[in-house]
Amino acid sequence: LPARPRRAVVFNSIATEENFGEMARQACAHHGIHLDVLGYAMGAPVNRPDELLLQYDLVFARGRSALEAMASGAAVIVSDPRGMAGLVTSANYDVWRRLNFGARTLTRKVTVRALESEIAQFDGADALRVSDRVRAEAGMTNVVDAYEELYADLVREPAPADARAEREALASYLGWLSAQTTMPGTEEWSDLKARNEILELTVKMYRSQSRSNVDVPATTTRP
Repeated sequence: LPARPRRAVVFNSIATEENFGEMARQACAHHGIHLDVLGYAMGAPVNRPDELLLQYDLVFARGRSALEAMASGAAVIVSDPRGMAGLVTSANYDVWRRLNFGARTLTRKVTVRALESEIAQFDGADALRVSDRVRAEAGMTNVVDAYEELYADLVREPAPADARAEREALASYLGWLSAQTTMPGTEEWSDLKARNEILELTVKMYRSQSRSNVDVPATTTRP
């Protein structure tokens, strides 16, 4: 990474110019940084983030998108239209990683000044240290190993003595999980994703028909 970031991207499924992009754009302009805004809400979904993110020094993202950006070597400001955490550093990595750099880390209100302050803390050397940790810890092999260990532990555990407490704990978790689907922006994101999938299927259908029209010779003459 350069000493100061030159190119940045908002990499988020619900971010638009209106709800986040313009604030990020003003903050980046203050530091002389070019900004792109990409994702479903902008009509610009990304199929190969591993290739796209290599083009940027700084990424505004959260959750898995933030992890993808860190793995690519970019500095990451955990943020989206609902709130922000800040620039991921070696100092805060462990705490935010336990929260998956997700919605629970977005405890601050997004403002132009807050974004400007986080951008000012950009440190390419530290971003590299963060990237090395993500590559070492968040790869698929490690995740599978962790799930296998968890499964083995559960198999060895005796059946719960209090079945009612077990059911109540499960009900509490399912209630929390259900609440996540009603968070601001989730419905809009799901709608955009569904519309995009329909468009992709439509394009594939037309391409298939086009190939059929070319490959199959006409058997009748037209007037």
